[in-house]
Amino acid sequence: MATVRRLAFGPQVCGRLDEGSAREWLVPDGCGGYAMGTAGGLRTRRYHGLLVVAGENGRHLGPASLDPILTLPSGVSVRLGTHEWADGTIAPRGHELLAGFELVDGLPRWRWRVGDVVVERELAMAHGRPAVAIVHRLLTGGPVSLALDTLCTWRDVHGERGASGPPPTVSEASGGCVVADAYRLRGPGFRRAGSWWRGVHYRAEAARGLNPQEDLWHAGRFHAELRQPGATAEVTAWASDLDSAPPPASEIIQAARSRNRAIVAAARPADDAQATLALAADATLWFLHAVGRHVAVTDDTDLAASLLPALRDVVDHHLAGTRYGIGADPADGLLRQGAPGEALTWMDARVDGVPVTARAGKPVEINALWVNGLAMVIKLAWQVRVGAAVREQRDLDHRAPPPAPTRPPWPRSPAASRPWPAASPTWSTARPATTRPCGPISCWRGRCRTPRCAPHPASCRPSAPP
Repeated sequence: MATVRRLAFGPQVCGRLDEGSAREWLVPDGCGGYAMGTAGGLRTRRYHGLLVVAGENGRHLGPASLDPILTLPSGVSVRLGTHEWADGTIAPRGHELLAGFELVDGLPRWRWRVGDVVVERELAMAHGRPAVAIVHRLLTGGPVSLALDTLCTWRDVHGERGASGPPPTVSEASGGCVVADAYRLRGPGFRRAGSWWRGVHYRAEAARGLNPQEDLWHAGRFHAELRQPGATAEVTAWASDLDSAPPPASEIIQAARSRNRAIVAAARPADDAQATLALAADATLWFLHAVGRHVAVTDDTDLAASLLPALRDVVDHHLAGTRYGIGADPADGLLRQGAPGEALTWMDARVDGVPVTARAGKPVEINALWVNGLAMVIKLAWQVRVGAAVREQRDLDHRAPPPAPTRPPWPRSPAASRPWPAASPTWSTARPATTRPCGPISCWRGRCRTPRCAPHPASCRPSAPP
């Protein structure tokens, strides 16, 4: 069965508060509600939380956070949550212990590493009802004790609630509690608490000029002993019919994963006509460009490393040739495309089967993307290699890492040889003379005949990547 593409961020993103909190995830319940947060675990908006319930009077936020606390065999307790407070303090700083965040089949997954102990959290919504499932799993190490601080509210998602008013009512129920007579939580070893956590700060609301602060009610704490790898602690929260419990959390997650895979499978091309649309000559090349620009802006070399094998595979398939005549011409390295009766670019619009602007052959806009894609993949490979060398040096000692090369070994002319880092020698045949952000022809040292540099009379040369 088809799968949802995996999206992952390593500690380079998750461990940096600004980076991790800028990447948001959302899981819907199919009836207007959702769970939402950030990759790093910091809640930055008033509507970030584990269970947002849709109703006749709008959406309301219930449980806001479930903060894990690990107690190691040595007796040391480590908090894995992350909060920002009104005075600017970040405490606890669990994001610094994140080994990674990923979306697997559309569902968020976090992994924290503390020494040899790795704990994983997965989350999903039950489809068709306001219910969230959260599973914590010990992957390595142990035994450990796991506590989960439950921070709650009950308010409009665009409002706030404070300690100046009455706290939400919390009444005990089998396996957990009922909050504000609006939603119920169930999990292992629940113990009531009852105190305000004051001055929670939402940086995204502050940036919008809105009130960025509120107080959350500490309703209680769940407890579980994870004695060996594979042991789990499952928590569910639901609204609406409080007496009708949803399935166990692990079953909800498995059902959500299966449903997401089925949706992806249903979206696959059903016939050759749909396959033609899906295999546009320029679509994959735009993806190469998007990845290159993303990494250039964010410096997310973890993402570059994870995508690089797929990006190389894209180029290899274009060199070998794909369907509908899409492939590189061995004679000049340019990309050609076209098949009788097929429209492979947006400019190939047809009236009565006749293309208005025929693009079969080697259209310039396709080859601008192709050469740009080659340069982007080469640059990403270089960045990944340099990043790995820097990390290796940091592991060897705690001194400052050696400076990266000031410039990658880009060719000095279109004909110059360019060894592909750890790649097939067939790449040497695919180097057309122009590039995109790494071209097309751009002015070098003020001498160029291109229209934008018309006053300069001398020769031009390909520009090096930024």
